[in-house]
Amino acid sequence: MDRDIDLEFKILMKNCIAPFFKNLGFKKNNSNFNRTINHVVQCFNIQKSQWNHHERISFTINLGFYNETVFRVSKDRINQSKFIKVDECFASVRTGHLIYNHDYWYEINLESDFSEIEGRITNDLHHHLMPLFEELQTLSSLCRVLRIPSENRPFKLKIDKYELSILQLEVGDFERGKDALINEYKEARIPTSTSHKTTYPDWRVEFRWSEPSINCFQIEKLKRIGQHYKIELE
Repeated sequence: MDRDIDLEFKILMKNCIAPFFKNLGFKKNNSNFNRTINHVVQCFNIQKSQWNHHERISFTINLGFYNETVFRVSKDRINQSKFIKVDECFASVRTGHLIYNHDYWYEINLESDFSEIEGRITNDLHHHLMPLFEELQTLSSLCRVLRIPSENRPFKLKIDKYELSILQLEVGDFERGKDALINEYKEARIPTSTSHKTTYPDWRVEFRWSEPSINCFQIEKLKRIGQHYKIELE
């Protein structure tokens, strides 16, 4: 009998992924899950490949952490979203980097063993994601992890420097947050070059570098954040 790959993916969502998050108190909106606890929104997202077809479905998992104040100060606007997405989070990671130390996509195809895929995802959810969501439930716990250098950071979460500064200022670590913001402002004022990569049809790769310049947008953003917290950057 021919396999229905799309149906198998739906079964995986219904019987494996959705119940796991429901038991933890997450709410679901399409392929996105949210749980709010201690002013932190924990986010989880299933991202399907754009190259999927009737014989193969591959997908990866993204997760992140959101806070309304951090978002408002960082973006200088109010978030109108009723359901938070991972790309609105101040800290995030793709679970392949969290679990396997590299990008990883689960795949259901005509040759795959569905029960093996289901078992792998169940194991990853319970042994890797559950500890993360249980440990990181406050801004303070997130701050403790995120101030660790990225190469040694537990859970492999990524965060922009200026948002880490905001996070530290919000949890009361004023001097550390202030110093980080001032240092980033100094770095932003140093002209730098950016690279542009071009891949040609014959697979030749060419890199071009721009003339050194400063990121005026970043400088103005840092100034605005400094004014919000009454920090003199110069």
